[in-house]
Amino acid sequence: MSFHFKEISWRLFYFFFSFLFTFCFIFFYSQELFFLMSFSLIKFNQGFFIFTNLSDAFFAFLKFSFFLTFFISMPFFFIQFYFFLKPGIYINIFYLCLYILHYIIGFFIAIELFIPITYEFFLGFKLDLPLSPLSLNLFTKIDQFISFFFSTLFSFLLLFQLLFFFVFLSINNFISYKFLINSRKYNFIFSLIFFSLLSPPDIFSLFIFTLPFLFFYEFLIIFLLIYKEIKNK
Repeated sequence: MSFHFKEISWRLFYFFFSFLFTFCFIFFYSQELFFLMSFSLIKFNQGFFIFTNLSDAFFAFLKFSFFLTFFISMPFFFIQFYFFLKPGIYINIFYLCLYILHYIIGFFIAIELFIPITYEFFLGFKLDLPLSPLSLNLFTKIDQFISFFFSTLFSFLLLFQLLFFFVFLSINNFISYKFLINSRKYNFIFSLIFFSLLSPPDIFSLFIFTLPFLFFYEFLIIFLLIYKEIKNK
């Protein structure tokens, strides 16, 4: 028991040390990294941010550095967690490598594709009519933008990881496509409840987060049907 406690203590120490080192590095280059993360919004000519209190900008970059460090450090956490449990489980390291690759791909898809689509959707409601005195433009507080960016990133990564998780369970015969089909309505209701807690408080944001889950869920059922047919041949 003391051996396991000592091992997990060292592994947590390695993780927190790497987390702290990564955080310091990211905070030092936080302005450059913030520019890269917000580039998809700048493409829509909306790269104008404001802050209303003197300390808002400092704490915003502190918040940005912490959450970006959190997402970057997750693969290292998975590695430490896997090697701690490795003596008692029989999961091939191939699945760990595949999962980390899946996580990295999901991270870049979210930044390059999903988040810009989300921006484009919400920016479609602004008003800029040249022959009218009425206008509605975006002046984003930097703290609110960071919160929206990372909540959107977290939601998409969670969806992406759920896809991998269900595929892993299905390939290893823990669940079947019949189970997914029979429990479809319950999972859809659960997804609405779950993403209502994660998404901003409006119906459009809820569906933006929920619809990809429904798409992944249906795609998974089709994938498992094809996989079963190939495996039976």
